[in-house]
Amino acid sequence: MKKSYFSKSFNLNIYLFIISALGFLFSTMLNYLILRLDNIKLLSPPTLQHLTKLHHSALLVSSLVLTCLVLSVTAEVISRSLTDSVLNYLKSIFATVRFRQFARQNERINKTPTDTSTQISVNPIFRDFNRAVGKSVVDITRQKIFVYIKIPRSQQSQKILKDMEAMIKEEISSRNPDYYFSSPERFKNHLWFIGTKR
Repeated sequence: MKKSYFSKSFNLNIYLFIISALGFLFSTMLNYLILRLDNIKLLSPPTLQHLTKLHHSALLVSSLVLTCLVLSVTAEVISRSLTDSVLNYLKSIFATVRFRQFARQNERINKTPTDTSTQISVNPIFRDFNRAVGKSVVDITRQKIFVYIKIPRSQQSQKILKDMEAMIKEEISSRNPDYYFSSPERFKNHLWFIGTKR
């Protein structure tokens, strides 16, 4: 069982988008700060020059990261337009986001180290489970749908996933009624649901 280019690049594209967005935001804020401080003459020339170089470096790195993102998305769009459909690429993105929201587990536990204070923390089993299913991908094509789920590391988290298999199958079947889904297949540390066009 091999992951498609979409499955391999989806999480990377999210990280590239976040890094480029934060880089452009930092660059814009730094540029605004430089202009404001320069207008009121609070910066010495060496400090101004250093901040200007930092601004240009942040802008350059953000531009390079954004270029990598555009190239990655363009490669997928070209591939889809030649072999499948660009609409299925967009459907895959939305289906992946929706599936991750569905699979996520939320439970907080109360810790009381003293009688006067209460701390709320995330259940470590659910944290491990959410980290794994947060890498899930739904890849929709004309003839098949591939739902890839990374299996969590801990035994308790794997039990949660095992208990959810029927619900996951029902969820993806109800959202994709034109496809017939077989029972999940485990391959190494991945779980696959494969839907075939009816």
